[in-house]
Amino acid sequence: MPQHSSSQPGSRWDVLTRTGRDTPMGDLLRRYWWPIAGASELEKPGTLAVRLMGEDLVLYKDLGGKYGLIDRHCRHRRADLSYGYVERCGLRCNYHGWLYDADGRCLAQPYEDVAHPEARNAGRQHEDVDCRNRDACF
Repeated sequence: MPQHSSSQPGSRWDVLTRTGRDTPMGDLLRRYWWPIAGASELEKPGTLAVRLMGEDLVLYKDLGGKYGLIDRHCRHRRADLSYGYVERCGLRCNYHGWLYDADGRCLAQPYEDVAHPEARNAGRQHEDVDCRNRDACF
């Protein structure tokens, strides 16, 4: 009787068990809505670190009342955005101050505008995740 173990590289179970980005099961599961938090957890503006399908994300509510779900680490120095500052239109990294909106776009890069104006926001977009409040869940 053949032994099929998920620890073997390239096993038949890899297709079913790997849910990261750009994997067959990951692509399939991302077509569906997954509740990750209750609305009561973000009644006031703030952040909440979540892990979903192998990805570390941060869910936040900005001062304007808009919800966002973006990669947990800043693109600049990989600082943890769950400790970031919530602002009127996004989430600001607590390390160097880069500001991200709910779509993952970098809106501001303090001092980078002065030091390297030609490279402003070049290639600096987080992967965004569809984030909707449905039946008091996100």
